Amino acid sequence: MPNPRRSPHTDGLKGLRDRALLLLCFAGALRRSELVALNVEDIEETESGLRITIRRSKTDQEGAGQTIAIVRGSVACPVAAVKAWLQAAGITSGRLFRSVRKGGKTLGGSLSAQAVANIVKAQARAVGLEPTSYAGHSLRSGPT
Repeated sequence: MPNPRRSPHTDGLKGLRDRALLLLCFAGALRRSELVALNVEDIEETESGLRITIRRSKTDQEGAGQTIAIVRGSVACPVAAVKAWLQAAGITSGRLFRSVRKGGKTLGGSLSAQAVANIVKAQARAVGLEPTSYAGHSLRSGPT
């Protein structure tokens, strides 16, 4: 039986990235495509949390954009998680969420939407849930 307190990526850079990605996506009810398109420059820290600019989404094909608020949390704080990921990865500009190679080196390009779905499935499996019931969209709507 998997240990529900320990996910496959709880340690290291991948763990920090996955935690930040999942908390931010859940807190903002973001689509996978919106999440992987975020740049560091799209995020502004405020006293109460983060202000995130979504430049384009499925429902905004013209690219008018929208700004959403992410509030700080007391237990699972998306703001703290994003800051920890950026600091550990040494990311100051460009894509917010990137691939991490074995050995802990980040790559310059963004994650794919499929990579986000794989992360969701891996985390579901790690806590004893059936991974086939979860996908990237589950962060917006729950299990499939």
